Amino acid sequence: MRAPKPTTRRWRTSSWEEVRNLTASKQTTLHASLAGGRKTMTFYLGYAMSLFGRKTDVLSHVLVTPEFENQRDFFFPDEAHANAVTLADIPFIRHRATLPRLLQQQGETINFRELVTLFNLGDVPDDQYPDVRLTLDCSQRALRLSDAQQTIEVEIGLGPLEFAFYLLLTRATLEQETDCVRPKDGDPGFARSILETLLELAGEKKGENWSSVYNILVDSEILGLREPTLTALYDCENKRPKPMSPSWFDSRINKIATELEKRLPPTLAKWLVPQGIWDKDGEPLAPGRPSKKGGYGIPLSHISIEP
Repeated sequence: MRAPKPTTRRWRTSSWEEVRNLTASKQTTLHASLAGGRKTMTFYLGYAMSLFGRKTDVLSHVLVTPEFENQRDFFFPDEAHANAVTLADIPFIRHRATLPRLLQQQGETINFRELVTLFNLGDVPDDQYPDVRLTLDCSQRALRLSDAQQTIEVEIGLGPLEFAFYLLLTRATLEQETDCVRPKDGDPGFARSILETLLELAGEKKGENWSSVYNILVDSEILGLREPTLTALYDCENKRPKPMSPSWFDSRINKIATELEKRLPPTLAKWLVPQGIWDKDGEPLAPGRPSKKGGYGIPLSHISIEP
């Protein structure tokens, strides 16, 4: 069976998006050439290949021997000059695995400056936290983050349950409450705190009458919670918060991490994921060394909350 004939393609759209789209199919192998064109254009093409290229994709350049470089009437070598032109393979580092998941999907616009800024924000020494500005917008149930110069702003929406969870741990961070720990089996305390936070987001006041909490939350048009979500937190028969398991706690963190990694490089997303930031004695942990045994929070120093 004959191998399919390679196709040459010219494009007018962004080379970033074109390379992303061409590498989305498992049935294609991309061969990109840096020969010809403006230096800036070829740089961007090479950069796009570094971001989206797979193991099977190739980057090359055409080299001409010095004696032919400036000959205007030399277009292609004949048999007498067969060695005048060389197709040189260019090795390149492939960063596809470090891209935000959303940018790997066709149809998503790629902003070069924003992407570079996000990568640079997450690139910090092991003993430092990134200089990220994080704002929790309670009305939109969204996280907004920017760099110190506010040259970019990225907004990431969360579901009502995950946002309430995140808000609870953010407040613990700002107030330096070191006792917001991973729950043990049989402890209803964390579920109670989550339910109270959900009531607040729904525009309701905290109260001691737990018999009405379920109906208030399940009927809230603001939150749009599903019944199975609430029954994991609330004991409808005894009308009180349920004991929360450590696995439920971990699942919330994993779901938040998944949402963050859709929009952010993993090296940056990891700093916005709730994690243990105090040890079991209430002492701050070093950057990048979270623990499951101490108090949880958000490992950033520039955090604010908007109603």
